[in-house]
Amino acid sequence: MKPFVKKIVVSEKPFAKNESTASQFIITDKKNFEIEKNAC
Repeated sequence: MKPFVKKIVVSEKPFAKNESTASQFIITDKKNFEIEKNAC
């Protein structure tokens, strides 16, 4: 399974449209983007 997933993730082909976002990537809490921007 790992080679299959790696091929999809690192390829030049764009991801399919209208795919659902994995729950671990959804931001649900309030963020202060000015503070986070200046932290970099």
